[in-house]
Amino acid sequence: HATSDQVQGWEKEVRSRIELGIDGFNDYLVRNFKLDLRQNADWGTFKEVFYRRNIVVHNYGIPDSKYISKTNFKGRRDEWLEIDNRYINEAFAIFEKYSDEIAHFFHKKYGSHAWFFGD
Repeated sequence: HATSDQVQGWEKEVRSRIELGIDGFNDYLVRNFKLDLRQNADWGTFKEVFYRRNIVVHNYGIPDSKYISKTNFKGRRDEWLEIDNRYINEAFAIFEKYSDEIAHFFHKKYGSHAWFFGD
């Protein structure tokens, strides 16, 4: 099992990579582990969900320049992007899919005795 210091170190590492944006995080995975999530057919949808979360939290759901450039958004710049129950369910499902894919990759690569799997 991991110590609290190991877990804190891992959380800090992940946070610093996520701050690069989802494309930067993927570049990190490709460079260090040869895992390329961009190969998934739904990568564009995953990116949209990732960046929409950011504009909902930081910009009242109004697209900003980062959201527009990262998602190729074609709507009006002053358009409020709604988040309803259907969208939340779809967003949760895609985050869960990518989370499972990453966990499976590392489980396969490092085995069930990797500290981040709790064994």
